Amino acid sequence: MSASNAHEVLVREILRFVEAKYAPTSSISVDCSLCTGYPPPPKIAGHIPDVYAKNLTMESIVIGEAKTCSDLESPRTKEQLTAFINYLEKHQNSVLVLATRWSSINSAKSIVRSIFRHNKIKNVSTHYLDSYQ
Repeated sequence: MSASNAHEVLVREILRFVEAKYAPTSSISVDCSLCTGYPPPPKIAGHIPDVYAKNLTMESIVIGEAKTCSDLESPRTKEQLTAFINYLEKHQNSVLVLATRWSSINSAKSIVRSIFRHNKIKNVSTHYLDSYQ
């Protein structure tokens, strides 16, 4: 499976998770060519998340980001995740959903923990989705 196809699979997993857990009280935006019928997510500090959901009743935000194994530890990924986490910190009850291959999930958790520590993040929840593909 190509990196692009693997990324699309991860984005769809995030979308399924967000729809199951946060719809129907959320407005959902998706940046995925295979996920039709959704508006594009907003740009956050120069980066566009794969999935963006705003809970209409609680005013919380969910940002979903899909990362292939080859992309996970890149400087660009750390920059994106830092921007998204800092954005989420400004909104109550917000969640970062990060999807990657199961073999990279510990690395993903370590990267996020490092960003939390470095930026003194306290008010963002995380949820990890691991794919076997």
